[in-house]
Amino acid sequence: MSGYAFGYKKDTDNYYVANLSKCHIKDSFVHCNIFSSAEGEWKRGYIKDAGIKVLSSSSVIHQEKAIWINMAGRHSTTGDDIVVLELEKMEIQAFKITSAPNQYFQNLVLNGSNLLLVGYEISKIGVVTIMRKVDIAGMRIFPWKKIVENRPRGIPSIPIHVFGTDMLIVYEKSSGW
Repeated sequence: MSGYAFGYKKDTDNYYVANLSKCHIKDSFVHCNIFSSAEGEWKRGYIKDAGIKVLSSSSVIHQEKAIWINMAGRHSTTGDDIVVLELEKMEIQAFKITSAPNQYFQNLVLNGSNLLLVGYEISKIGVVTIMRKVDIAGMRIFPWKKIVENRPRGIPSIPIHVFGTDMLIVYEKSSGW
């Protein structure tokens, strides 16, 4: 298991690179590496695992924290938890993604100062893109937007960037369809 995050500290030229890794899913500690351009060096350490299974490739640095989605399993494309690494304290926490049984979350994006959890919902009208606001301080997720798209039924999309009201979307395609 390994996860990387890269991002800037707000209103500065200071950037961070964060890496979490562990050799085996059952390990009780996570190896942590954090680089800060302001300090010019890596901080390294072992921290107690917060139930990390597989970190998504979707990550952000927001409010001096590195944030990932903890995927449901090795081959899963949807998330179970939000994993938060405090960069200065080198502490890790995780909190559950609460959703309806027909909702699946796959991606994190920053839209201005809003951290958004993005995924899809399978409903009677088809597949709908959904976004939730993530409150890192309160460790809560709030409903935000549903976007109905004109696309073939049953083909999920993964919004990878949000620009105001516009999204850059990648559609999944299966060889059997």
